[in-house]
Amino acid sequence: KPEAAYGMTNGTKNVSFVGFYTGKIDSKTYTIEFDGFGVVAYNQGVLDSYSVGASVKVTGDLVIYNGLYEISNCTVEAITLDGAVDVPELESFAKLSDYLARVVILKNVTLTSFNPGSKGNSVLTDSEGNTVNWYQANIDLPSYVQVGDKVTLRVIVGIHYNVQVRTDLIDSTTFIFTDADKVAKDKAALTITNENALTEVGQQILLPLTGTHFGSNI
Repeated sequence: KPEAAYGMTNGTKNVSFVGFYTGKIDSKTYTIEFDGFGVVAYNQGVLDSYSVGASVKVTGDLVIYNGLYEISNCTVEAITLDGAVDVPELESFAKLSDYLARVVILKNVTLTSFNPGSKGNSVLTDSEGNTVNWYQANIDLPSYVQVGDKVTLRVIVGIHYNVQVRTDLIDSTTFIFTDADKVAKDKAALTITNENALTEVGQQILLPLTGTHFGSNI
């Protein structure tokens, strides 16, 4: 952690470090990856003119909240304007607390409940039965995803008393689907809702060549 490597402790003033811009939780809260460790940069609009992957120097006051590191009242200086962001993939929530303020992909987790608004929690469950709150999802559920489905999500790990996950406002691909997932969803949408109407011998049925949701060749 930064305090072990660089001598930073809670309340340290005028802290500076260089990291990669990785995500945005709200208009004041941004995430920076710093030597594989997540740090929040907190100041209104401070990173809105930068692209994800930019290497930036962040300067401000260090606040540590339940293990989450925040640089408050910060200023930002560009080092480079683009770069790659490492996004860990996790199937278990057991060690989510090791990824605070980092963007992660949660693979094959169950969407146990969903609250689309800007308040309240949705709930995710991993294969081991561990649950985590998805706070303020603030997005609409895609028509091809239902509560109870297994999903793969791109989210930011945060904490408020307990570990939670948040929607990344920078990246719209919150729900991630493989090509096989997309074909399966498109095929499942090809249903005939009025089977009793199909009574004539030789009656033709015209089906689309591409899928409803993702445009798969089916």
